[in-house]
Amino acid sequence: MMKDKPKFDWILIDECQDLNPEEMDVVLSLVGDKIFAVGDPYQSIYGFQGALGPTMMAVLQKVGCKKVELHNNYRSCPTIVEKLNGIYNRQLISRNVKQTGNAAILCRTNDDVFLVSNYLKGKGIPHTLRLSVEYADVKERDILGENNLKVMTIHQSKGMEFDKVVLFSWYPDIDQDEEMRCYYVAVARASQNFHEVSELKELRRLICI
Repeated sequence: MMKDKPKFDWILIDECQDLNPEEMDVVLSLVGDKIFAVGDPYQSIYGFQGALGPTMMAVLQKVGCKKVELHNNYRSCPTIVEKLNGIYNRQLISRNVKQTGNAAILCRTNDDVFLVSNYLKGKGIPHTLRLSVEYADVKERDILGENNLKVMTIHQSKGMEFDKVVLFSWYPDIDQDEEMRCYYVAVARASQNFHEVSELKELRRLICI
């Protein structure tokens, strides 16, 4: 029996580390003999949803993919890149960084997002509250008017970039791989400055710098 002709000659997968095995099977069922995948196993933070994460490369190599490592970082300044290389020795190099004019306060949980937002609101500081899908009715809301300050979970910040990032009241368990990758994602959102604070009163000083 002849094998059905694939639907596409080429398939491009972005953020492939976030696919779970079933999703990857669907993608591979559509492809011919050419596949191009982009992913970063160091930024895999969806293990709780069954994401392939660091095992993605083994899956792709089985279908003939070759690994090409990219070392240029176009988001973060040398100081931030040095911190990223300290978390995982990837030999990243800072290149042609541009400022965004935006800042973010990142939290590990939605409860902390609400805590920070209520504090900022009490101080009269405008910000945008961004929540995950279970809070669809308030997924993104401007508090006290338009602004360039975002308050969200680390997971919600995935793919975004900010001149300044403040990580609020959380530090990873270094023995937990996915927690370390979550911390890496938080640091990697920053273009110019990254700060870690444990108390609400520290936020006002940092976001006004």
